[in-house]
Amino acid sequence: MNHRIICVLLVYMLFGRVIGSTKCSQISVIDDPYKRLLTDNKSTESMCGTYRPLDCEYDEKIAILVPYRNREIQLRILINYLVQFLISYRKYFAIFVIEPFDGQIFNRGKLFNAGFDVANTIDEWDCFFFHDVDLIPTNRSIPYKCPNKGTAQHWSTSVDKFDFKLPYDDYFGGVSAMNADEFIAVNGYPNAFWGWGGEDDCFEYRVKNSKITIVRASNGATKYTMLRHGQNEKGNEVNPCRFEILKRWKELWQIDGLNTLNYAVVSFEMYSFYYHLVIDLKPPSDICATAKYNIGSNNAANRVYHKPLKPSSLSLLHYCDFDYQLLQLTVPTLSSAGLISNHST
Repeated sequence: MNHRIICVLLVYMLFGRVIGSTKCSQISVIDDPYKRLLTDNKSTESMCGTYRPLDCEYDEKIAILVPYRNREIQLRILINYLVQFLISYRKYFAIFVIEPFDGQIFNRGKLFNAGFDVANTIDEWDCFFFHDVDLIPTNRSIPYKCPNKGTAQHWSTSVDKFDFKLPYDDYFGGVSAMNADEFIAVNGYPNAFWGWGGEDDCFEYRVKNSKITIVRASNGATKYTMLRHGQNEKGNEVNPCRFEILKRWKELWQIDGLNTLNYAVVSFEMYSFYYHLVIDLKPPSDICATAKYNIGSNNAANRVYHKPLKPSSLSLLHYCDFDYQLLQLTVPTLSSAGLISNHST
């Protein structure tokens, strides 16, 4: 008989403490998450990208998708925080960092779609978190659990930059979560928004019009810090036609998303506690083309997205299995790195 305790009960017993690794990687890898596990003198069995708790029974598998471009310091900090945070909650999880190839223009929605597609070849995930690289959870009341069936969870409702309020009523950006089947049902994110802006509002329209209820954490219950970054960054400039594309959201819904996803995986690397994908997004010559073309001539609405069958890539699934030594990890300070302003919490 299996006598392991249910993970949610163990969290109450050992809140704030994490299990240190003596098998897959040393705890210093968390402090330096870019340290590769595979070196010339290590076999692939030493690699791991997915964490599973060994001292309790997990009830769900969570994949966290993080689109990323030219923000290495922010990525290091986010991974450092999330790994410690999620292990302390005894979550079965993997983080997928999805980066556009060769300086291609940023496309948050398409990176999420590509990450979703690739992640489904690695494991069968119950839900997906769509997580901006510059948002750091700053209180322990955020459980990062899968939403209930028929709902989508908006976690980042209290961000310091916005005075811990929604910037506008229908805001659905930052950090959100959906069950895998329901993400497929809404046809994922739109692929048409190149550069900054528009894709989160378009996604929110899809979710609501699919009769999926958006559940928002009450103000102050789930606080986040937004790391500093520039405005109108090169490669992620404000999309000048985002409002025109957004106006056509209903026309585009069934012909622009998971079912029309076109990309190529340039590289797939496994690090401790996360995977790093470099994706050729195949950007168009005109990022505003979607705002102009004749929707009626497109027959893509008949296409249906199917989750990939797990092929031989499953051999890439190596767990970060942990022994039972309890360690207390320190959380790095963001203010010392000059990445946040002083905000009252």
